[in-house]
Formats: sequence, C-alpha cells, structure tokens
Amino acid sequence: MFSLQREPLEPMTMARPDAGGYVSFVGRVRNHHVGKAVDGLDYEAFDAMALAEGDKVVREAIERFGVLEARCIHRIGSLNVGDVAIAIEVAAGHRREAFRACEFIIDEVKRRVPIWKRERYADGVEEWVHAWSAAPEALTEEAYYQAQTRLPEVGLEGQDRLRRARVLVIGAGGLGCPAITYLASCGVGTILVADHDVLEGDNLHRQPLFRVADIGRMKADLAAEAVAALNPYVRAESHTVRFDASNAERLIAGCDLVLDCSDNLATKDAANAACVALGVPLVVAGIHRMEGWVLSVDPKSEGGCLRCLWPTASQETRSCAEVGVLGFVPGVLGVFMATEAIKRLTGWGDTLGDRLWLVDLLRMEAQSVQRAKEPGCPVCSSPASLAASEPIALKWGDPALAVGDWALLDLRNDAQFEFPLDWPRLSENELSQGGSGRRVLVLCDRGISSVDVVLKARRRGIHAWSLEHGDIGLRRALGR
Repeated sequence: MFSLQREPLEPMTMARPDAGGYVSFVGRVRNHHVGKAVDGLDYEAFDAMALAEGDKVVREAIERFGVLEARCIHRIGSLNVGDVAIAIEVAAGHRREAFRACEFIIDEVKRRVPIWKRERYADGVEEWVHAWSAAPEALTEEAYYQAQTRLPEVGLEGQDRLRRARVLVIGAGGLGCPAITYLASCGVGTILVADHDVLEGDNLHRQPLFRVADIGRMKADLAAEAVAALNPYVRAESHTVRFDASNAERLIAGCDLVLDCSDNLATKDAANAACVALGVPLVVAGIHRMEGWVLSVDPKSEGGCLRCLWPTASQETRSCAEVGVLGFVPGVLGVFMATEAIKRLTGWGDTLGDRLWLVDLLRMEAQSVQRAKEPGCPVCSSPASLAASEPIALKWGDPALAVGDWALLDLRNDAQFEFPLDWPRLSENELSQGGSGRRVLVLCDRGISSVDVVLKARRRGIHAWSLEHGDIGLRRALGR
C-alpha cells in the first residue's frame, strides 16, 4: 500500500503475529542540505502518477522479497525541520527479507515516484530539487560521465547515443556480470537482463555483482538492483526467464543490441537465430578453461553468423561449473563484450565485423581470425521471420507434466534421490531412436546440458523438454 498525506505522519503499527521480522523506517526533514541551513521544505507530486507508481514499487517489494505486508506513506505539502517526510513498514517471515524490502522501497520511491521538494534555506533562497532521483544531490548526470565525455570521440553526442540505447543481456553469470557493470557505468540508458537461474554459492567467485547474502535469489533481479545502485541514470529491467525462441521476439523488441552471455551453445544458437531474423546486432562470447572468444553477428557484415562458423552450434557442451574456471577468465571476456557493445553504440573505433577474436590467457596471446558467410547457412543465407515455438524447459509442477505419457532421461552425475514419479526410464541411445513415442523429460544436474539434448531430439521430431534448473530445481521444489 502506498499513499500520500498532507497531515503530519504518526508512527504506524502493523499487527502481524505471523511475522518473524519487522522493519520500520522514518525519513525526517533535516536542518541542512549541501552545506546550507534549511528552515523547511515543500513536497509536491503528480498525485495520480505518484500513487500508481508508488503502489507498483510496494507490490514489487512484496513479490521480489517474499514479504508478508508492506506500507509506505509520503508527506506532501509544507513541512518543518524534524517533521516525518516518509514512513515505511515491512513485515516478513525473517528479518533479512524485511530489511531488503524496506531498503528497496526507500530507494525506488526516491528514484521512480514523481515527487519534487522545494528546499527553504535560512538565507531566504528557495530551490526545487527532484526527490525522485536516487543520486546524491551533489552528483549530477553530467558529473557522473564527465571523465568519458572529455574524450572527443565520445563527447556529449556519444553520451546521448548511449543514453538512448536499449540493450538486452542474456545471462547474468560470469560473462554477464562484467558486461552489465560496464554497460551501466558507461551510461547505456536501458539494460534488460534475462536470466532464469538463481544464485548459488559456487557462482560468487566469478560473478562479483553478487554477495553471499544474495544466495538463493534470482540473478536477473540481483543484477537489476546492482545497476540501480551503480548508476541512478540507467534503467534496468529484470526478466527471470530462460531465453529461447518462444520469448525471443518479445525480449529483443526495441533493442539496439543483444549480448549473449549465456554459458551454453543452445542458448547462443537461439540468440543467433533470433537476432538474424530480427535484424538486431549480436555480441556473443564463450570461454573454455583459460581460453575465450568474442564475435559480432551483424546483418550488415560479410562475416555471417554463429552457425556459419560452427554448423553444429547446438552440440552438447559442458558449463564452467562442470569444467572448472578461474573467476577472472569470464571477467576479461565480459569486459571485451562490453567494449564491442559501447563501440557499436557510439560509432567509435573499429568493431569486430567479420572477424573472430581469440584470446589465450594462459599464454597471454590474442589473435583475430577472418571469417566469412557460409552460402548454405540455414540461419543467415535466407533468414526467415522469427516463429514462436514451445519453451525448451518446463518448471517442476507445470501442468504440462500431467498431460500425456512421459518418459525420463536422467543425465544426473550424482543423483542423491530418486525421481519422484513412476515414469519409464530412457537411455540416450533409446532417445536417439525415437523415444518410444512418449513425451520425454530430460533431467541433468543444473538444467544446462539437458537443453542441448532436447534441441537435438526436437530436430529428429521427438517431443522433449528439459527440467528447468535440473536436479537443483527439483530438490528446491520438493524441499530437499
């Protein structure tokens, strides 16, 4: 609940005996601002817009942090020093969620809700200040970017191009974290983050956007929050979905560029096909142990697409978590992805175009390899319109799992408990021979390698799906 009030605010009392954590916050009018003595202030708002956006902020906090109840009241009109300007209450099952939700509401109300304040100073001067900016009053947008706008190749014009840009980042993992960081710090106006995964403890060494306290939360949400904290002049959207052909057009619509930071070739293959069909440039990278590569797929380039380079781009691959990786390796490649993106958006410098850039961090060597469009490429030789398709993965509990005859292909390396349904079991060899005519659910450890198996099966006409998040998601859903 969000409301505006002209009368003085009284302390609220939220009676929730089911809450183990309760947080209240009050913001008062202080007697100084940027070194000036303050006598009081006035708040004015676009009431209808402020109420609508404020309600949205509170609802988002309840949903995002799983709290039981949240309230926020903001004063408008004339206030004196010491008066309560904003009051927030949050009740949650545990204190951690209550603290996080309260902080989220404070920051988002200040950043998003259209409320202005007029400071009344002791020297008689009055000054209107946007209260909805999350930046400290002394930090202006001009000051934030002044170091890079001094570069003549960027300047105010280049910064404006970045401000108007809209970029989709697929994956908020080892590649995505550095890419998102530098897209945001450079001022890309709108960053969409698509990631269906939750943060695990073993992600942290290569995903420095996140903290230990964030374990168990959705990476897309965490990345969007990190962007808001890093740069108040950038807007971040979180999409907690697995990117595939069924949602590609919706996510890419209106974007100037896409960065594929996923850790499996099946997703990269889907991003490649979607970007070619929609005519949107794609920057994509991959790593293996101490090596990595970066390329751009540009409809205007002679270099072709990802499928031209690797005709079997959907073959099964192993993720960083399975192969092993030092944290700085995806960091280096993610920074190069952001570099390519910023250069494309500002029009400054040479981009990869029809080249593949390879780096070997063990030997500290890099090389650029020319690539060419493959005349018979099924993706870019004659790109067709993007067609929606069924999702690749299903969540445990999806109604589709209760319809029809199902079989299970279990790819788990170390299954600690039996699959809970009495379905027939298939081997990979049996799946390749047709799957006995049943629908097939493919279960792996993390929901990554199963996607590649599903794509191969579908190309042979087999009705197959991956279980989202694999064994991890199944154990979480069953409370094990």
